[in-house]
Amino acid sequence: FIFRCPFCRQVPLTLGPVPVTCSGCGRSFDRLVDIPDLYVEPADAKSVRVTEANIQLHDGCANSYENSDLNQVFSGESIEAARCELRRLAQRGRIHRLLDIGCGSGFILRAAEPLFDEVFGIDVSPNMLKLARRYRSILLRASAYDLPFADQVFDAVTCHATLHHLNDMPALFREVNRVLTPGGFLYID
Repeated sequence: FIFRCPFCRQVPLTLGPVPVTCSGCGRSFDRLVDIPDLYVEPADAKSVRVTEANIQLHDGCANSYENSDLNQVFSGESIEAARCELRRLAQRGRIHRLLDIGCGSGFILRAAEPLFDEVFGIDVSPNMLKLARRYRSILLRASAYDLPFADQVFDAVTCHATLHHLNDMPALFREVNRVLTPGGFLYID
């Protein structure tokens, strides 16, 4: 099992029909269209404000996000650099499961899907996740500070164009370290 309840942190959490219910604490989780909503509000007030602002910003610009002249994430140079890094990771041969934190509209998902057996994406923005549904990756609405996954289940974690949207780096890196397999890789850009 790779999913865990983001509230009681019990494994396994089985993602099935709506609503998903944790057998440990009994909490129910809805779905956004067909995406499980396992979002947990951050514990501190500043992180709540930052997260809410990011949700509002990205939900509001989701439909034009990839076409914006201001968005350098989708420049040819940025796309090729990310693809190159993902290919380099895939060539190591033991990376089968990848998590993209802050997947947005699916930039990394699109590049990773041909290279890895399983690709997962999380984001806090419902509208961005709706755009990412065009890829075959497993999507969840979840917080980077409370990843809804069991320990040591990902061979690689990516966090592309995301760090500037987060304010609690120790919490993020604790969670990344927890979900990475021993010797796993973290790609940040």
